[in-house]
Amino acid sequence: SSGTSPSRGVEISVSTAFLLYAGVRYDWTSTFGGTTNPRVAAVITPIENGTLKLLYGTAFRAPTVYELYYEAPPLILSNPALQPERIKTYELVYEHDFGQGLRASASRYSYSIRNLITQTYDPSSGSTLFKNQERAEAEGTEFEVQKSWPNGADGRLSYAFQKAMDPNTGELLTNAPKHLARLNLVVPIIRDRFFAGIEEQVTSHRTTLADRRTEGFAV
Repeated sequence: SSGTSPSRGVEISVSTAFLLYAGVRYDWTSTFGGTTNPRVAAVITPIENGTLKLLYGTAFRAPTVYELYYEAPPLILSNPALQPERIKTYELVYEHDFGQGLRASASRYSYSIRNLITQTYDPSSGSTLFKNQERAEAEGTEFEVQKSWPNGADGRLSYAFQKAMDPNTGELLTNAPKHLARLNLVVPIIRDRFFAGIEEQVTSHRTTLADRRTEGFAV
């Protein structure tokens, strides 16, 4: 079982072009106790219609019942000794409103993870189980363009290039694609009542548990 208290936050206006936001979140789980995670954001408006955001935060994820206890020997083994994941996030975002419903953003992010829960494969026994990886790091860049039309139609296109790796070995993490792209378009059939939409998601190739390559795909 788990419980979460509401997040608490405060807004500080340094000037008309500089705002600070600070918040804190507390989570409790019956298996691992409580954890407190702060979040801080600096929002700067350097030019008209342009916003620069500096973001920092921490987060916590307890292992699921499946990750802790599910087993189907000899292929899948349980690991009740799993510990929670903890992450620190850093992000720099620039957003610009070009008017007439056109907006764009670019962001650069970096994540530092401790005790990452990852499924591992033992080639000698042919079994898999979830283990904590001592450290993991991820960094990436993302671009997004969004357009809204007066008739209620809305379109969004985004692309992200990212790299998740084990800093101790320099190797890429399994099941972590480098390229992600998404296209979303919604068109009103009956204004404000009925819409038709299409979404395309593209994921690049990934490395598998057996250190092989699985090809990219589109949905």
